[in-house]
Amino acid sequence: MIKSFYTGLTSLRSNQSSIDVISNNIANANTNGYKASSVNFVDLFAQSIGQTNVSPFQQQSGLGVGISGIGLDFSDGATITSSRSEDFSMQGPSFFVLESQSGVLHYTRDGQFTFDKDGYLVNSRGFKVIQDVTAVDSGTAIGNPRYVCTDDNADMTAAIQIANFDNKNGLERQGGNVYLETVKSGTPTYGNSGDANFGIVNQYSREMSNVDLGLEFTGLIVSSRAYSASAKAITTSDEILQELINIKR
Repeated sequence: MIKSFYTGLTSLRSNQSSIDVISNNIANANTNGYKASSVNFVDLFAQSIGQTNVSPFQQQSGLGVGISGIGLDFSDGATITSSRSEDFSMQGPSFFVLESQSGVLHYTRDGQFTFDKDGYLVNSRGFKVIQDVTAVDSGTAIGNPRYVCTDDNADMTAAIQIANFDNKNGLERQGGNVYLETVKSGTPTYGNSGDANFGIVNQYSREMSNVDLGLEFTGLIVSSRAYSASAKAITTSDEILQELINIKR
């Protein structure tokens, strides 16, 4: 009887996580370049409750549900036009490459950039857009070949370097629409717009979130019903246990 409490509890926790993920997707429905997440459920290991040579079936009881991971949907979001030359969208599997103030490379699908006071193309956090990952820093304020800047890149679409990963789901979300490379994602390969197996960068446009609100609200209903059913299973187990206690009295 006690086992049913803990089985129900695993479902409560898992479905709560699913509701959290769906809520985050809905909250980011208007976030540029946002990629929707989804929870992957997996059953927990089973426990043998008996064994017989007569029945051809195993006698095992499941012990609940868990989460094997939270996947990301990297399909393209809708593209909208823009009047700003600093706005870019990406079509295909690639990411824009950014470098933080501390020199760490980040990756993003959010191409809403601007120029800083030194003429560098940067994102909303001041991370510089990379032109050439392998370029050596010359130390000059303007015209550094490592970064995209105003004076020597008339065609900024061609100048921007982009990156691919073997396992995009292994990237680590950092907030602010940026990702970090991890052991799970593998090391990036770099290229430029239109290269074989790379994405296409478009100027004067932005990529919207790929969140499907209809799908998210449907998932929210299913997860909330599953949560309620799990809570009911725990309540029922409690009632049965109370009846057993009453019998003893």
